[in-house]
Amino acid sequence: MSNNVGLAKKIISYGYFANEIPKEFTSEQLGILLDSIDMSKSKLSKLLKKWSKSIEFSIPKTENFRRTVSIPNPLQYILLSKMLEDNWNELEEYFNKSDVSLTTPIISKDKNQSIKPKYEMKEKIYRRIKNLGNNKYILQTDITRYFPSIYTHSISWALHTKEVSKANIRDSSLLGNKIDELVRNSQDGQTIGIPIGPITSLVIQEIIGTAIDDEFKNEIGIEVNGYRYTDDMEYYFKSLEDAEKALRLLNVIAKRYQLELNSLKTKIIKTPDRLEADWIYFFKTFKFRKSNNSRIGLAVQKSDLISYFSKAFDYFKNKNEKGILTYALKTVRKTVIMKENWDTFESLVLNTALIDPFTIPTAFETIEGYKYRGYSINIDKITGFVNLLIKDNIDIKNDFEVTWGLSVSGILKSMQTGL
Repeated sequence: MSNNVGLAKKIISYGYFANEIPKEFTSEQLGILLDSIDMSKSKLSKLLKKWSKSIEFSIPKTENFRRTVSIPNPLQYILLSKMLEDNWNELEEYFNKSDVSLTTPIISKDKNQSIKPKYEMKEKIYRRIKNLGNNKYILQTDITRYFPSIYTHSISWALHTKEVSKANIRDSSLLGNKIDELVRNSQDGQTIGIPIGPITSLVIQEIIGTAIDDEFKNEIGIEVNGYRYTDDMEYYFKSLEDAEKALRLLNVIAKRYQLELNSLKTKIIKTPDRLEADWIYFFKTFKFRKSNNSRIGLAVQKSDLISYFSKAFDYFKNKNEKGILTYALKTVRKTVIMKENWDTFESLVLNTALIDPFTIPTAFETIEGYKYRGYSINIDKITGFVNLLIKDNIDIKNDFEVTWGLSVSGILKSMQTGL
């Protein structure tokens, strides 16, 4: 059993705002003051059953598509956080029913983090490699609009079975009913969907995911290896017939929880299949040329920068995949750009942030890092970027772009003042 003392305080301090929201928005002070807040039933009697609306925050998903993360009412979030702390041992035991989940919630040892998935995303490729030695077929699928589609009453179905839950629908002692009520209260009484963003939703979605894992394992009739990462599922089979049987069963189980498999992302692949996307391979293996001759070294680095970003923009334009430009920026940071090529690199980084606003945090981490190296930052160019970013997005309520534009303004001010 884990030591969950103080878990609610960590969830409130470091799991309230979605990662996509600038760090200027923090709930650390709320966590610090938690023990001084009177949460007694007598004090909250008129508020415990009341509904509240979450604040919606629009972020880019892919080109021309967006998704919404939520910031719940603080009271509802505190109540849910305390509920999870009080019942963490029971939840931990429940999550152990799944032997394929990579996103089992665990308490983080990082003092600035509350709960995290048990494995990082890179574990997916390791699981595939491990299981392809004696399997020819890969079944890939995920759930259509997973978080927005979760039926809150199904939280109790997953924890206690549908039969028990429906027979005890008003039993406030059932953990599933408690969580269901708190989630509904935080979203104006809605029973469809759970908030995207708060760390509490990692726990809630895993309740449903674990039930799907467990039912699949018990009903498939053969031993099957694979993984689930949130709602992304991949299983391995010796025959096409077994893979097709598994897909039919997963469809049936998903429907039990009023969920649908994503037909656009569901496929059975016969091996061999690529182990990672070609764009990941390109960025990982790209080598910036060097020369003992400084003049030639400058020229080849500039040429390589143009080639690197040209390919990055091409992948972004032609591949319908998330994270391409963010990955490109993070990878190029491993190369030290010469001061004489800084102006070219700075312009390419800013252009990347304009093309894909989701890269803004990474882009400005990169620029800030070179500022500390003593490079000359073009304040006018960055000011123009910020003004354009806010102007283009404020009227259409693109919250991510506007708030990050304001965040960058703060960085810009510190660059100017040297603070």
